[in-house]
Amino acid sequence: MASYYVDATLGDDSNPGTISQPWKTISKVNSSSFSPGDKIYFKRGETWREQLTVSSSGSDGNPITFGAYGTGEKPIIHGGTTIPSDSWSGPNENGVYTYSYSGIIWFVAEDNNLIPHASDATCIDGNWYWDEINQILYYKPTSGTPSDHIVDRVTRPNCINLYNKHHISIQNLNIMLSVDGMIGSAKTHSITDITISNCEISKCRWGIKFEGRNGNNNSNIIILNNNLTNNGESIFLGTYDENNETHKNCSIIGNTIENTGITTGSEYWEEIIHGNMEAIGLQNLNNSDVTNNHIINGAPDGGIVLWTNQNSTSNNNLFKGNYLKNLLGFGIAPGGAYANNTTNNTVAYNIIVNCGQGSSPPYGGLRLNRPQYPSNKIYNNVLVGNDINIYLYSLTDDYIIKNNISFNPVNYHVRRDGEIGNNVLDYNCYYPDGSSKFLLDGSNYSFSDWKTQTGQDSHSKCLDPSFVDPDNGDFHLKAGSPCIDAGVDVGLDRDFDYNPVPWGAGVDIGAFELIIRRITVLSLSYHPLDVRSGKWLDLSGEGNHGTPYGGARPYMVAPGVMGFKFDGVSGYVDCGSSESLNLGNEFTIRLWLYYVESASDWPMLLGKGPDDSYTMQFQHITRRFGFWGRIGGTAIDDLSSFVVPERQLTYIGISYNGSKLSYFMNGLAEDGVDASGSVGSNSNSLLIGRDATRPYYWKGLIAELVITNRAWSQDEVRENMYRSPIYRMLRGLPHSWIYTKVPWKQTQGGIYVP
Repeated sequence: MASYYVDATLGDDSNPGTISQPWKTISKVNSSSFSPGDKIYFKRGETWREQLTVSSSGSDGNPITFGAYGTGEKPIIHGGTTIPSDSWSGPNENGVYTYSYSGIIWFVAEDNNLIPHASDATCIDGNWYWDEINQILYYKPTSGTPSDHIVDRVTRPNCINLYNKHHISIQNLNIMLSVDGMIGSAKTHSITDITISNCEISKCRWGIKFEGRNGNNNSNIIILNNNLTNNGESIFLGTYDENNETHKNCSIIGNTIENTGITTGSEYWEEIIHGNMEAIGLQNLNNSDVTNNHIINGAPDGGIVLWTNQNSTSNNNLFKGNYLKNLLGFGIAPGGAYANNTTNNTVAYNIIVNCGQGSSPPYGGLRLNRPQYPSNKIYNNVLVGNDINIYLYSLTDDYIIKNNISFNPVNYHVRRDGEIGNNVLDYNCYYPDGSSKFLLDGSNYSFSDWKTQTGQDSHSKCLDPSFVDPDNGDFHLKAGSPCIDAGVDVGLDRDFDYNPVPWGAGVDIGAFELIIRRITVLSLSYHPLDVRSGKWLDLSGEGNHGTPYGGARPYMVAPGVMGFKFDGVSGYVDCGSSESLNLGNEFTIRLWLYYVESASDWPMLLGKGPDDSYTMQFQHITRRFGFWGRIGGTAIDDLSSFVVPERQLTYIGISYNGSKLSYFMNGLAEDGVDASGSVGSNSNSLLIGRDATRPYYWKGLIAELVITNRAWSQDEVRENMYRSPIYRMLRGLPHSWIYTKVPWKQTQGGIYVP
C-alpha cells in the first residue's frame, strides 16, 4: 500500500510522487497503475483543469483512495478549459465576440459561473451561442470585454470517471463545471463498493451519476456528507437502457443539496441544456437508504424521486430523516413510471416544507405515484405549506399513510384523482380544516365529510398540532399538543432527531418524539436520555436531579439543548447524595463547557470531594482539566495535557476502566495515570460548578453532562460528541441532522459511515 501526492504548482511528473517530490498533473495519475489500498492525494488550494480517469480498482477492505492533503481549500478538479483572451475576435456591432474551436462545447462559464445559452448568435449580455456546424462560439460578456473575465469552455464530459471500477473512495475534493461531476458507468461489468464523501460538487449537468448498463447491476455505492450546489441534477442512480439493471445496497446519507436546476441567480439549467432536474433521482433502486439529506431550493422535477423501468424493481428502500424545503417540484415521490414493480418502500420522519411551488402542474409535498403492490409505508412525516401536502396521483394504490402531520397546505391536505382505492390513511393530524381542504375525484370535502366519504382517517385529528415555532422551522411539538402519544406503533424505533420511539404512553404523530425534553442530562445510564423541563433532571432512574443555587441559570446552548451558566461566584447545581453517584471501579464523565476566565485558581467542574471520592478539576493558570480524588485508597491528582480554549464550546471527558485514567477533548484522547481499584465513596452531594467541600466556583457554561458507571472507549466518546446538537451547530449542520449508522469515525473534513 503506497501513497502518492500531486501538486499542480510545485510538482513534476518525473518525480516519484512522494510528499516531498510530488507529481504535477492528473494525466500522470491517469497513466499510472495502482494497487488495492493505495492512496492518491491532491494538494489543497490547487486547481487542475483535467479529467481524472480512475485507472485501477481496489479490493474488499482495501479501496484505492483519492483525497486531499495539506491545508486550505479542497483541491479543485475543474471541467472547463480557459479560453485565452487573445483567442477572441470582435466585437461585432452587437458587442458579441467569437472564438473558433474544433470540437463540441457543452456550455460556457464566466468567472466560474454558468451563463445562459442564447437562442441565436446575436446574444444578450452574459449569453453565449454555439454554432456547431461552423464550429464558432459567440459570446457577449456580462460586462466589459472577455479579458475582464475568466471564460471557460466546458468541453470535458466528466471531472472524475469511474467506468467499470470497484472498491474506490473519493473524498475531500472540489468538483465543478462539467457535464458529469463524477460518473460511474457499468459498461462491461458492475460497479461496486464506491464511496464519495465530503466533496464539493457544483455547476455540473449531473453532480454524481451512476449508470447500470448492459444488464450490469451496481451495488454498495455510498454517497455521504457531500455538498452539491447549482447542479442540473444533483445525484442520479439509474439505468442506461431497458435491460433490467438495478442499483442495490446503496446509501445516500447526510448530503446538503442546494439550488438543483439553478445555475446562478434565477437562471435555470433548462436555458443551457435540457433534461430532468431532480435533487436525487433514483431508477431501479433496491435495498438502499436515502437518509438525513438536506435539500433546499430549485429541483423543478422533484426532491427525491424513485421510479422503475417496466422490467425492473424498486423495492425495500428507506427514505428517512430528510429535510426538504422551497422546492419548485414535489418533495418526495417514492413511485413513478412503471411503479407497479415498487413495493415495501418506507418514507418516514421526513420534513417537507413549501414544496410544489412551481406554476404548474400540481406537485405535492408527498407525491405518491402508482404502486400496485402492498406495503409501501408513509409514516411520521411533517408536511407544511406545500401546494398539496399528500398527493395520491393517478392510479395510486396500496400506500399505508399513518402518523403524519399535514399543516397549512396551499391547496389541499390530501388530493386523490379517482376513488380512494386500496390506500389506508389513519392516525394523521390535519390543520386547518375547511370546506375544500380534501379533494377526492374532483369534489371538495371538509375533514369530517372526507372521513365519511372515504371511510379513512377514523383515528386521525383535525387540530392544531402546536408546533414550537413553525414560522422559523421548528416543528417539534409543544407540551399539550394533541399529537403527543396519539399515533400508532408502526415498528420504527428512532425519530428525526434519533430519539427513541415510542416515548411515554404511545408514539407521537409527526417527525419528533420527546416533547420539550432537551434539557441537559445527568445520567448514570449508558445511553443518556433527554429530559422534560425545569431543573437539571436525571432520567437514569436514580433520581439524581440537579437543583440550581446562587448564580446558576439555565441557558440555551444550541437548538433544543439547555445547559447551565455559572457566575464563578456563587452558582452551582446540587444533584444530591444518592448512593448511585458513587462510581465504583469504572466510570466515564463527559460534558461540553465554555470557559470564561475565573478569579479562582481551581474553578471546579464537578465533584463529591477530592479527599475521599472524586472531582473533575480544572486549573485556571494552564486551563487543563483532570481527576482529583481517591482510587483504590490512593490519592490521585492528575491533569491532562489538553489545554481548553477560552470562550469556545469544547467537548471534554474522563474515563476510568479499572486500571488507567484516560482524557478526551474534541474527539482526541490521551492516557492519564495508572490506577486500580474502586473510586472512593462518601455521602457528600455531587455538585456541578463548584467543589463539594471548597468554594472553588466555575465561571462559564456546562452542558450535556453525563456520568456513567461504565468506561467508554475513544470511539464511543466520539460517537456521543457527533450525536450532540452542539456539535452539529458548531459544524454549521442543520440542527436535526443525525447519522444513524455506527461505529462513526472522523476523517479530514467530516464524518463518514464505514
